[in-house]
Formats: sequence, C-alpha cells, structure tokens
Amino acid sequence: MDSFLDELSTGLKKSCGVDYQARKYLVAVSGGGDSMTLLHGMSQILRQDQLVVAHFNHALRGKASQLDEKLCRNFCQRLRIPFHTEKGKGQCT
Repeated sequence: MDSFLDELSTGLKKSCGVDYQARKYLVAVSGGGDSMTLLHGMSQILRQDQLVVAHFNHALRGKASQLDEKLCRNFCQRLRIPFHTEKGKGQCT
C-alpha cells in the first residue's frame, strides 16, 4: 500500500503543483473498487477537510445501486468527509 500512496502523492504533486496539500479536492466515487481505493488513498495523504465526495446514484441496478450509495456514504461518515449525492430516475434515455 505504501507504494500506492507514494504514487498517488507523486501524481497529485505533478498534476496540482507542490502546494497540492494546501488544496481542496472533489472526489467522484461510484462505490466500485477503483474509486473507493482512490478515495481511501487520498484520505491517507490529505486531511479530511481537504476532501469532498460526490456520488451519483443512477438507480439502474436496483438494490445494487442503493448498496453502492450506502457504501460511499458510510465510508465518508466514518472518516468525517463531506458527502453529496444525487439520484437518477433509473431510466436510460
């Protein structure tokens, strides 16, 4: 995990500059493994007040969609990271 955190820190530094630890970040999460790993890593190298999480529940997969939203919400509550969500109508257009 340390090499992942090192790579994440390096990537943030390259993308956002040397003051990356003084910025705020909006992290969009789906509840899937990739976005939750990214959020967990960012929560390890940044302060909670630097993070805001956004989740959009498309409501296309029934209970699975609800569980993804719940996972994201619970993770953020546990770490005291602000969490914002919106919900779709569950229809494809």
